[in-house]
Amino acid sequence: MQLTQDQIQELFVFTEKKFVRYYDLQVELVDHLAERIEEKLSSDASLNFDAALQMIYKDFGIFGFSKIVHEKSEQLRKQNNKRLLAEIKNPFRWPEVIASLALALFIWTLINLTDKLFMDVLFVSFLVISASIVIWTRKKYSPHKKIMMTENMPDHLGLIPFIYQFVFLKELLPHHSYGYALFMFSAIIFQIACFRIGKKLRQEAKINYPAAFA
Repeated sequence: MQLTQDQIQELFVFTEKKFVRYYDLQVELVDHLAERIEEKLSSDASLNFDAALQMIYKDFGIFGFSKIVHEKSEQLRKQNNKRLLAEIKNPFRWPEVIASLALALFIWTLINLTDKLFMDVLFVSFLVISASIVIWTRKKYSPHKKIMMTENMPDHLGLIPFIYQFVFLKELLPHHSYGYALFMFSAIIFQIACFRIGKKLRQEAKINYPAAFA
């Protein structure tokens, strides 16, 4: 027995009432619940939709869908971390390595030709611009419904090295040093990788869950 569209919508409402706030996870759960309900209704004609739904929901235990939400969040976090690591490696592959070497040379030259105050102002400006881009893109391209895959987006992680440097590493990394240049180069590469991952996740979310952006 196949469920009607109204019953499918009831399942979406049901999952949201059970504290599943993310549309992508709702879609997965609704598909699973619908399949199970159709099986039960086909095997037992005395059951109705609501009774079958309650029977299936009991199988999830006293915590309901909360375990699934947590497991899905952890799965996406690990998956995004792997993708981020792969993205960080890309600037060191051909032909992007040419641009990376040019960036490293530019940073090293800039550090040696300017004083520390100018460099601090320059990288604080980079931090502010990067943070502004993250905030702007999240607002502009945010879905109308919450999506877990974009909630777990690591596009902000690239800001952390710069904040850490200006708060904790001022005295540990002398301005005219290989360490300072290496730190700044690594931080910029990391930020670029975070931007790229964020862009890819937003594109995938739009393709996989267009209803969340409609």
